[in-house]
Amino acid sequence: MQPPAQSSFYSWNLVAHAPIALFFLLGSLFVDKRPLSKDSLLANERAVKAGFPRVVVGFMVSYQHLTTCTHLLATMYLAARLAGLSGLAAAAQAMLLPAASIVGIGWTVLFNWSPSPALKPPWTMLPRAEFPKGARGLEVADLCTRRPSLTPFMGMFIMLQMMHVAIPLLPWVDIYLYASPPTLAFGTEVALALGYTFAYLGWSLGVCWRARGKPPYPVLEAVYKEGNAPLFYGIFIAGGILISAAGYHARGGVLFPR
Repeated sequence: MQPPAQSSFYSWNLVAHAPIALFFLLGSLFVDKRPLSKDSLLANERAVKAGFPRVVVGFMVSYQHLTTCTHLLATMYLAARLAGLSGLAAAAQAMLLPAASIVGIGWTVLFNWSPSPALKPPWTMLPRAEFPKGARGLEVADLCTRRPSLTPFMGMFIMLQMMHVAIPLLPWVDIYLYASPPTLAFGTEVALALGYTFAYLGWSLGVCWRARGKPPYPVLEAVYKEGNAPLFYGIFIAGGILISAAGYHARGGVLFPR
């Protein structure tokens, strides 16, 4: 049994994040009703013509991003904790800790710096075609991502902060408040984290990008064209392994038992 304070922590986080997860799940089912740009609509039609059912294309639109996939994983982790499914929660935690941290790091770094000379932030992360032309596009991007305002963009700002700031902090706050010794070996946790990473890359790059002809993030196409994709992905994967080790150590685990 979890202490009441710990259960409340998971409950309140689930209440905050479940509606966002539901929003993307329902958005996947009703992709034709979503306000997408002409560029995205053409990408969807390309996938449909390639033989993908429209509902699958809807899931591509919603879950081509590491952020949305990891947000759904975090929601499942919270539900597993509340349901007392300790084994499932331990596996989800092993995947969530590095993935959520990478989401937060990527959000912070790539919105302020570009590894490609062909792109300038924020168009490293945001597709330029989805925003108004000229200076208005930069203003809208800023209102949606970094600057709270009393405008219709405030809802998007809050949702993106929840996904890119609150979720990356969640597993670390969880460890700080309610750390318990790991039940899985370090090698198992790393294997789970890598499995999640490569499953995401296979889905996002191998299926979504190929089917729609549109990269999940503009920076991925830029580093691919410049021949820097292996280094780019390698840095994030190595960083994820180091984050797994830090989290395992913080929970009192022995990284390399004799």
